[in-house]
Amino acid sequence: MTVCCINKKGESDVTAVGHPLYGIKIKIIDDKCRVLNKDEIGEICIGGSTLMEGYFNDDNQNTFLTLCEEKYIKTGDIGYLDASGILHFIERRKHIFKINGVTIFPSEIEQTIRLASEKIENCIVSYIKNNVVVFIQSKETDIKNLKKIIINFCQLNLIKYAVPLEKNICVYEIFPKNDVGKIDIRTMKDNYCREIVSI
Repeated sequence: MTVCCINKKGESDVTAVGHPLYGIKIKIIDDKCRVLNKDEIGEICIGGSTLMEGYFNDDNQNTFLTLCEEKYIKTGDIGYLDASGILHFIERRKHIFKINGVTIFPSEIEQTIRLASEKIENCIVSYIKNNVVVFIQSKETDIKNLKKIIINFCQLNLIKYAVPLEKNICVYEIFPKNDVGKIDIRTMKDNYCREIVSI
């Protein structure tokens, strides 16, 4: 696929990726591939004249589907179409998780925690060994107080299943980077797992 949506000047909603371009069709589906209504959250599917034929050396059986007698590609992205036809992106499907049957969006937790304190420079949320784990980048020296601020803010702004425990908030002065300069989330996850085992 090429570019599918654009935001018009003045549209600034944080989740909005814009109106579909001419010739592009977007459907939102549930886990049973049923087309959802406006403002209902599900997997984003894209169709239209720019749709590719398939992936090289892939049977594509789980990639494409037919909706309303037209071919669409399942993007693996979660989002919704609002009443005005604007597409909103929420999360990659592989990043979301469920606790007691409740769907949790890591990006929602991250956005909330970044607002908890101006001393939080960055935040990454992951689900490890049935725990909501939060990695914080901050130069704050009073780590215990920072964790308390985060938990209190999350309790006020998130559902209970999305609120991390104090032991699952890991604070770094600077996030480690990998060989290509990206945040090394794998190393942070490994460090967390080792710390949990040692407790």
